Amino acid sequence: MADYYTAEGMRVWLKDGPLKEYARALENFGSYAEYATKRLSPADEFITEILGDAWEIKPNSIREKPMHCLVTDGKHERYVCWGRARTFRDLLWAAVNKAVTTPSKPLMVVYVTDDTTIQERQKRQHELIAKHCSLDLAYVRRRLEAAPQE
Repeated sequence: MADYYTAEGMRVWLKDGPLKEYARALENFGSYAEYATKRLSPADEFITEILGDAWEIKPNSIREKPMHCLVTDGKHERYVCWGRARTFRDLLWAAVNKAVTTPSKPLMVVYVTDDTTIQERQKRQHELIAKHCSLDLAYVRRRLEAAPQE
């Protein structure tokens, strides 16, 4: 790639191309999902963990940028978005935008995988921001699992 790009150009290409597609593929989402050898545990697991057994993801509502969906308990509907701690500002912006157009309180979910943690200082800052904005915030641990072989 060095024949075609500067060091900065290579960094941007990698970040905006393969790395974003890889993150989507880990969620079993996007055009490269079928090529991922690992996947994150599905979102419906943490939805149930956080909101309870009555809540489920509405069919065909999972989208990206950031990853999000609509959930329902049969009577109410909520917007849920999720991502790693480093994407908190994207989650916040998406949730605030939903908060001003929907009657229910959006839920932001920050997840970690088996090999990562969130510093307490950062977690506390997220909690203060979510409270200030009247948004719900939860932290979950997701597993990286081998993708099923078809």
